[in-house]
Amino acid sequence: MTNDLKDLEVRASALLDEERWRAAIDLLMANVRKIRKVASLQWTLGWAQYKAGELRAAESSLRRAHELQPENPVFLWGLAVVQDEREEYESAEQNLLSALRLKDSNLARITLGALYLRQGRTAEAEAVYRDGVQLQPDHRERWDALADFLEDVGRRREADVLRTKSSLLPTRKERRRSLRSSAGDLPDD
Repeated sequence: MTNDLKDLEVRASALLDEERWRAAIDLLMANVRKIRKVASLQWTLGWAQYKAGELRAAESSLRRAHELQPENPVFLWGLAVVQDEREEYESAEQNLLSALRLKDSNLARITLGALYLRQGRTAEAEAVYRDGVQLQPDHRERWDALADFLEDVGRRREADVLRTKSSLLPTRKERRRSLRSSAGDLPDD
């Protein structure tokens, strides 16, 4: 990536951080030819379009990002979020499943579980959360996601039991600190 494009990426990302969706879109669209073959900038454009409510444009930009970098699960997740919003449930489901095949993530699982739940596919939603816990039983966030799901479907007692169990597990931040400490790095203060 050229310095010009790196600068553009920094500026666009800063606008996203400030939730200035329209300004980010305008900046990137003013450079549309330059960003055509840059997956990360297509992603940034697509996400800004999504946040601005421009769902058709967002889907196009995020699809382009995925085409440029098909092994990036985040691009598939973002595309699925837009498709879900557009009520393209089958496409959203397939993209989330593909993202999970590339890299298992709690965010993709939560998104897929919520998609299933909105469609009344409660058993499939529960399986998504339970599979996530089974894959990474030491991740507190996965237990919390399963507990949230159980509470959403009226199974509060089960949810409370899981929350008690999850409270004994380290948070993501604590796990990272532990990994850095064991690798010889100083922990964060």
